[in-house]
Amino acid sequence: MAKPKATVAGTLARQYEFAFKMLRAALEQCPPKRWAVARDPFFAPGRLALHILSSTQRYCRRPGARVRPPSWAGREVPTKAQVLEYLNLVEQQVQKWLGGLTDSQLLASDSGFKWTGENRLARALYTLRHIHHHLGQINAELRVAGYKPAAWLVRTDLPAGSS
Repeated sequence: MAKPKATVAGTLARQYEFAFKMLRAALEQCPPKRWAVARDPFFAPGRLALHILSSTQRYCRRPGARVRPPSWAGREVPTKAQVLEYLNLVEQQVQKWLGGLTDSQLLASDSGFKWTGENRLARALYTLRHIHHHLGQINAELRVAGYKPAAWLVRTDLPAGSS
């Protein structure tokens, strides 16, 4: 049986899957006493996670689609359960968004968020960089506090000797 043709959107979807798995692992490893605490209040893992997810939800959507932040989102640091549930929702929305885009749609001009680049591909890559930037901050907070950060994920479905 022939392997399906790879697409840019499919490749991006796989990278987002890895990013969300790594974020989930970091959040699940965060002990309750560190969830809302950091050297700088902005860097509290719970607060950073909310920022990551709300930004991702805003950037990874169809033009004109409404973004509804969770009813609990506000000034207080959300609970771990709230954030993990929100993570599941945002991950589904991103996969649906990417699944509905062709390669030519990814490369078409997009004026939705000019600071992210000239097209949806640039916006998707910008958002991946944003996720990893703040995931690194969460991992740094965990490490400084003496806890294990989330592991870097790699593909495990490659044949032996592939690089």
